[in-house]
Amino acid sequence: MIWAVLLFPLSCILLVAALAHFGALAWFGARPLLTAGIGMAVGMAFRRFGLPGADPEGLAEAARLGLAVLVFLTIQQCRPSRLARLSPAAARLGLLGAPLLILASGAAVFAILPGLGLWSALLVGSLVPLGLGAVEEARALTAPIPDDTKRALRLEAAYALLIALPIGLLVAAAGVPPEPGDTFVDNTLFEAFAGAAVGGAIGLLGGRFLPIRDAAIPAAPLVVLVVAYLGTRAVGYDALLGAVAAGLLYAEEAPLLGPVRSRLYSAGVRWCAPPAFFALGAALGPVLFQSDPLIWLAALVPPLVLRPVVRSAVLGGTSLPVADKGFLSWFGGAPAAAAALFTVSLLGSASSAAQEGVVAVATVLVLASLAVTRLTSTALIRRLVHASARARKRRYGTA
Repeated sequence: MIWAVLLFPLSCILLVAALAHFGALAWFGARPLLTAGIGMAVGMAFRRFGLPGADPEGLAEAARLGLAVLVFLTIQQCRPSRLARLSPAAARLGLLGAPLLILASGAAVFAILPGLGLWSALLVGSLVPLGLGAVEEARALTAPIPDDTKRALRLEAAYALLIALPIGLLVAAAGVPPEPGDTFVDNTLFEAFAGAAVGGAIGLLGGRFLPIRDAAIPAAPLVVLVVAYLGTRAVGYDALLGAVAAGLLYAEEAPLLGPVRSRLYSAGVRWCAPPAFFALGAALGPVLFQSDPLIWLAALVPPLVLRPVVRSAVLGGTSLPVADKGFLSWFGGAPAAAAALFTVSLLGSASSAAQEGVVAVATVLVLASLAVTRLTSTALIRRLVHASARARKRRYGTA
């Protein structure tokens, strides 16, 4: 079993490398719904003909590895201490909006499906800052919209992920029942915090002492990521939280140039998004056709009703124009691949919070959010472009 768990993520890495070599990753990454649909078709074909599927434990481990890569590289966009100065809107959305949205979404899911339990509802809520709005980010960043809004989009992606993912991981860890005879150091929550401590130490040391050579994507941050993930796992602690903490402290300490930071973020999304959407469709896509109306309601209310309300309230204290606030209320957030990977990582989890109903709600939430983003992004971007053009005309006319 241990070989299956370890070899499956390695096979995924080799497959992603091959797809990247032939340029297929970018094509699939730009078409998340199609990629998820292909995965769903493959998964249903395997079930129809009785073919053996991937081991759930190995698939979950591969998803956690993908999450580690995505979060580590996404955090590298800027030094965390400079976030509030670079983009107050991104700071408010990531540091204040994400926790509020998790609480509001968890309460809504619990009210609709009280049988899930509060911890399970909060676990679903932790997906909402991750699952909607950032799929079409590249189109928004190339559109003629204000630079402050573009900066908020990019930087919020890092810090919504940095806040929401650890909350979800800690909620899942809190639901793991202790084994008879376990001591304090065997507790899952202790392993989570210890993993963050070990990973943070590795990131701090790597940022201060590991030299960075000139390259489009330098090897130093990738080395720190690998050492943090494998080192934390080797001592029996939570490797994913170790990678999160390592990424946070490495981003603060490493003397990375701005273009390099942007390329690291783009590489993380490019490498992780296509496998994430394919895996979600293949492993959990059929859930869409098996879920009852209450599951659909619990999955759709948080992203479609609560998300814009909470984000609009959080943005009320910023100096952005009204049109930009309206745009960011709907558009933005962490890369949607994070929500897909997190959902897949719950397969076979020992946590009582990650029960079957939670996985069903999470799957519907992520796939429906992808569809909503695809359908609304063009109109949202066009509306902001027109509003920005009118604002420039008024400004120049006054001058």
